[in-house]
Amino acid sequence: MVKEITDLNLGKVLVTGGLGFIGTHLVNKLNEYGIEPDICDLKNGTDIRSFDYSEYDTIFHLAALRGVPASYNRMEEYFSTNVYGTYLIMLNKKPSCRMINVTSSSAIKMLSPYGMTKAISEFMGKEFKNVISIRPYNVFGENQLTEAVIPQFIMNSIKGESSTIMGDGLTTRDFSYVGDVVNELIYYAKKDGTSTDNKIYNMGYSEERTLNSVLSDVLFLCVCSKEPIYLSARRGDQRRSRSTEKFHTDIIGFDKGLKRTVKWFMDNKKSWSDVI
Repeated sequence: MVKEITDLNLGKVLVTGGLGFIGTHLVNKLNEYGIEPDICDLKNGTDIRSFDYSEYDTIFHLAALRGVPASYNRMEEYFSTNVYGTYLIMLNKKPSCRMINVTSSSAIKMLSPYGMTKAISEFMGKEFKNVISIRPYNVFGENQLTEAVIPQFIMNSIKGESSTIMGDGLTTRDFSYVGDVVNELIYYAKKDGTSTDNKIYNMGYSEERTLNSVLSDVLFLCVCSKEPIYLSARRGDQRRSRSTEKFHTDIIGFDKGLKRTVKWFMDNKKSWSDVI
């Protein structure tokens, strides 16, 4: 049964990676509840490896190096940030602090160094009190990083250009709209707030969509008919990906989320070069 989030009392809140894509949406949503979280992000000159976590009651941990391909060439950086940085938060937060460790569906099969760092962070979370790990599945939405697949599809289609698909386009993903993701993160922060359970939760619609079908949806919304360009599949990519769990809160869903995302890109053409 889905639920509306009410009576939000998270104490003093920190969002690591709060100036990134999901982090920005999360901070904005918390602001709607009257919560002004502190932000730890390299973009504001703060580093998760040297931050003071001792005063917080709730920590949303989103700061990480992301992306499968880059992780092969930057393994040391990925482990330093995603593993050691996450460990320092768990070690130095107060035991009563509720920590939402945002990982990735890539942690399930560990086909890349990136996936491995996320899996290790989940393993560490089981050793500390009040840490739960959440695996979002392929988040998309307004103001997203331009190298992500859906924004690339949208921008190319708006410009009337062909999009590139790595592989045959039959790879499936459980694409989740960022507005639903941030509501679910807040749900887990509130749920059983005094509990010391250290579980791992999947976060998605439990729906599979091929890249071909997603591009088709984007082309329709953008009134574009350009055929895609198919290239070799990327190293470390999962063939299929679908969450085993569904959202607990009211959702906007993929279709409405995609329409909102396309509209944002259409309305903000001049700011594409400044996307977070």
